Parts: sequence; structure tokens; C-alpha cells
Amino acid sequence: MDKKTKALIFPEGFFWGAATSSYQVEGANTNNDWWLWEQQDGRIADGQRCALACNHYHLYNQDFDIAKELGHNMHRFSLEWSRIEPKRGEWNQEAVEHYRRVILALKERGMTPAVTLFHFCLPIWVSEMGGFENREIVSLFQRYVTKVCRELGEHINYWFTINEPMVFLYKGYFDKTWPPGKNIGFQFFRIIRHMVQAHNQAYFAIHKISEQFPDKNTYVGLTKNVRIFQPYRGGSILDKLAAKFKDYFFNDYMMAKIFKSSAKTIDFIGLNYYTREFASLDILNPKELFRESRSKRADVTDLGWEIYPFGIYQALVKLKKYGIPIVVAENGLADKEDKKRAKFILDHLVQIHQAIEDGADIIGYLHWSLLDNFEWADGYRARFGLVEVDYQSQQRTIRDSARSYAEICRTNQIII
Repeated sequence: MDKKTKALIFPEGFFWGAATSSYQVEGANTNNDWWLWEQQDGRIADGQRCALACNHYHLYNQDFDIAKELGHNMHRFSLEWSRIEPKRGEWNQEAVEHYRRVILALKERGMTPAVTLFHFCLPIWVSEMGGFENREIVSLFQRYVTKVCRELGEHINYWFTINEPMVFLYKGYFDKTWPPGKNIGFQFFRIIRHMVQAHNQAYFAIHKISEQFPDKNTYVGLTKNVRIFQPYRGGSILDKLAAKFKDYFFNDYMMAKIFKSSAKTIDFIGLNYYTREFASLDILNPKELFRESRSKRADVTDLGWEIYPFGIYQALVKLKKYGIPIVVAENGLADKEDKKRAKFILDHLVQIHQAIEDGADIIGYLHWSLLDNFEWADGYRARFGLVEVDYQSQQRTIRDSARSYAEICRTNQIII
């Protein structure tokens, strides 16, 4: 090793891998609210539709072979509720068996499956009831979770109940670029309450059922998107107040509700981190408080998101206060030309290692994403994959950055 370089070694047993979500990669998901949403023109960039996506539903073995080749030992993916329960109270056993095959395919390749139960998509019949606006979703979600845990729980150690609840709330009910695309004012607090209750009940259901599997450990958490907020004008008291308000509401409010429970309902936290945001407040135009703004001087991704590695350290230190393990469940960038991804990964891992040195209990890093995929309202223009996907031929091409990351996965260390 060159005298000017050093190795930063990660803890023994550290998880390395990548993540996906069902709607974004599987294809032919036509029974949920996102499929309905994108049927109306103008809602997806370039007029695109998800359609076949990466056809991962049929090509998962090929994709997992690639993940194994890249040295991954964990893979996070989501179950599609609308496939498993296409109509209320009607279970599609073939869909359940499909996900069983997916899980076993991962285990056969030496990868730990980490399962997300809700990743932004609701069955149409649930959305028609009002989704998370309706208190009944708590019991419906618990019933769905109970079904899949009874069927698949013996093979799963790590469960994520809900993915990025505050992102779901913001996109669906504030800027209205995601379903259901409506403004409900202060009733959003009711949605948060229902999400907390749904998470809590899922936690209890999973642990109760998992008592049948005494030879395995079961951990239940959720993924929390943490965004670093800073005042747009550093000397402005109003901007400082705006940053503090957004930090509390977006990053802390729901977590406080979960940890306020008299019974423990979370075993670990999945951190999703991408960027930071500058907050500002104009008393003559208070709506500006909810506008996203970013630095125009910074290095950015293809989507214009600032690349800010120090933010992941700040996010991890923020979550450290809860005193439970953390897995970085998503971290990545849109980079079609693959010019920035390898450095992006290295720079963020340096910050993650520093957080570990400073006492954060971090157990894994999962890059977003294994594959290029359908990036919600941004469609297919955003290329997040370690693996490039040709959507016409469905050919996979491993990017150079994936090879660089593979060396990190295999050696459990980074060289700086």
C-alpha cells in the first residue's frame, strides 16, 4: 500500500449490497395506485409509462447473479401488496410463491434478503378507500403483513415496514406530483398517525409470528429519509427558523411518535440519504417555506441534486441518539454517464466510517440502486443503477462504478 494511502476497515459482518423496489423494476404492475396515476398525460417526465420496467419479475435470477458477482451479501427489495392481495380479502398464492422463490434465490447466492412491505404503492382497492387517510388501513396493513410473514417469515431476518413516510406525504399531499395528488391541509397529521399505527401493528404482528421460528433472529424497522436542511441566507434569523422547522417536521416528527410508544416498536432504522436542502422564509410569501431549493454552485447529479457527502455523516449522527442499529438502506445518484458514481460511493463511505468511529452503530450500506429503474415522476431519464439497463432489449451492463464498489464489498474496506 502506498505510504500516502490508508485503509478504513468496516466492522466484521458488515452488510454490503444494493436496493430495489417492486414497482420500479418488476414491470407489468397494473393493479396499484401508481399505475392508475401515470395513465394521465403530463404526470411522468417525457410522457413515459412504467410498463415493463426492467422485467425483474422474470429476470430476478439473472439480476441476483450479477449482485453475487459484485460481492453483495444483502439485497433490499419490496413486496407488491397489489399482487399479493389484488382484491380485498382475496389472496393470490402464486404471487406469494413468486416472492418465496425470489427470497430463496437470494439466500442460495449467500445474500441476506431485506424486505420492504410498503414502498409507495397501494392496491387500487386500498387507494379507493382513501389509503392512509382512512383509519381502516391500519388493520388492513396488519392483515397483509400477517399473511406474508406467515408465508415467508422463516426466510427473512430484516423487515422494513414503510419506506420514507415523509417523502410519501410530501410528494402526495404537498407538491402533489405523486398519488393521490391532493391537498388535505392539516389533516396530514392524521396520515402520519395512521402510518405510525400501521408500523406499530406490523411490528407486533411480525414478532409474534416469528416466535414460530426460534432458530432465527427477526428485526423490524422502517426506512427514514433524512435530508439536511440549512438556512439559505446564513445570517437570516427567518431562514434559520425555517431550517429548524423543516428539520423537525421532516426528520424528527414521525420518529418521535414511534419512540413515544410505551412498548418498543422498532429494532433498527434504515437511513435513506441523498442530498441537502436550503430553507428560506419570506413573511410576505410563507408558501416559500415549502419550496425545495438547492445550491447552484455545487456539484450535482443528473437530477440537479447537490452531491453533499458530509450530509450522510450528519444524518447518521442525528439518528445515533435513538440508540439502535442503523443500516444505510438507500444512497445513490442519477448519473447516466457513470462519471461520478464511484467517487460518490467512496466519499459517502468515508463519512459513514467516520460516523462509526464516532459511535454510530451502523451495520450495512445498500446502494440505490442495483438496476436502472422507473424513478417515479422522473420516469426513465434518471439512471441510478450500478447496472445499466437497456429497456428495449432488457440487456444488463455492469457499470465501472459497480466494479469499484464490488472491491469494497469483497474486502470490507475502503482505501483513501
